[in-house]
Order: sequence, then structure tokens, then C-alpha cells
Amino acid sequence: MEHLENISQDISYIINENISYEFLEDCYIILNLKNGEYYELNKSSSFIWDLISKQSSIKAIIKNTKKHFGISDDKVPEILSIIDKFEH
Repeated sequence: MEHLENISQDISYIINENISYEFLEDCYIILNLKNGEYYELNKSSSFIWDLISKQSSIKAIIKNTKKHFGISDDKVPEILSIIDKFEH
């Protein structure tokens, strides 16, 4: 994943039409309709997924995740890594 200064923070994502997802209890369950794979996200990944589903910008995702979990700038690469995993 690129460093934050090397990417446009205004980018937002649209969830692929082949992806189905639902929030159950305290996390998202994601199903790839194309290959049948499914994933259960943990709380932090679910929080980020929710922001992505609302088409939040990367800048907003980072800001809101840091605030919600009370984390510092040194955790930004982890946030970007989660976004990168979702993208692939």
C-alpha cells in the first residue's frame, strides 16, 4: 500500500455489484457472489467497511477511524492496509 502522501485522499469507493453484505450483531458478513467466498469482519474492519459503503473518502475514513478507536497516526498504514484488502 502506498504511503498516505502518495495517494489522493479524496478517493472514495463503490462496492462491487458482486458483493453482498449484511451487518449482524456487531460485525459485517460479506459474500462474494461471484466465487462464493464469505468473510466475517472484526469490529475495526466492520467500522471501515461501513464508511466505505457510505462512499466516504479515504481522508474521512482515516479521520473517523482514528477518532472512533482513539488511535494515532502511526496506525494509518493499518487502516490503509484494510482498505487495500477490501479493494482486492
